[in-house]
Amino acid sequence: MTECDAYRLVTNKDLETGTIPNFGLIAQGLASEAATLPVPESILADSFRSGMSAIVCQFNEEDCPQGLGHVRFTPLLSLSQRNALQLEGLPDIWEMGSGYINDQIRSLGLYAPLRDRLIREHIESITSGKVLILGTTKTPQVLSVLKKPLEAFGLEAFFCNHRTFPMISGLTCTCSGDHGQGYQFGPDSCSHRVTTARLPVGKIVSTTLNGGYKPAIMELQANAKMPCCLYMYGKPEKIQTLETILRHIHGDPANFTQKLIRMGYYR
Repeated sequence: MTECDAYRLVTNKDLETGTIPNFGLIAQGLASEAATLPVPESILADSFRSGMSAIVCQFNEEDCPQGLGHVRFTPLLSLSQRNALQLEGLPDIWEMGSGYINDQIRSLGLYAPLRDRLIREHIESITSGKVLILGTTKTPQVLSVLKKPLEAFGLEAFFCNHRTFPMISGLTCTCSGDHGQGYQFGPDSCSHRVTTARLPVGKIVSTTLNGGYKPAIMELQANAKMPCCLYMYGKPEKIQTLETILRHIHGDPANFTQKLIRMGYYR
């Protein structure tokens, strides 16, 4: 048995009904990483129960499965918020977040297979355009995984500065404290995200995408410092369409951000 064989990538469908892995190490790891936000064990468990996360588990005969790696999808808007923003009939937007691999297995290259395991559970919703998947990261290693083939899913993945899709990107940042205040535009905008003209990591090539901007994934410097950037999985043309519709409904990005602030979105 190889070292990778000692671990399994699972969702709630792979375990007996009611079995919840131990999320203690994952919660501790997320809290200790400089580029991630802490998530309580209870929230991690709820995501797993609802089928919105995939984890790397280590099993033994006596104890409950030990979680050592984790990714999850988080719907960014509640039904009431979607209605208030006039988004009925538009794609739901989920964030891929809480990505973490414990140090003892970080060299095994399990993040991409773990991400794919979660995508597979929701592939019909994603490929049909009912759901758009996005995320933010300040870690070059996460961006490098985007280059892994997604053709089997019929998906594309790319990363960009938040200003590339300013309406959509305003939904991603609900950070506080050392991570910045979360707003994309205006006098209180987050300096980690909106003051950098382009990502200082690798090379970004612009091509035409329905009159928009599509960055290409190029080589990354593994240890380079970088600002927080936006990445997406899905159909680029659907992402561009949603950006255009949001601008038509809510005007410019600053106006959209103010609406989100007034409705208590950034908390």
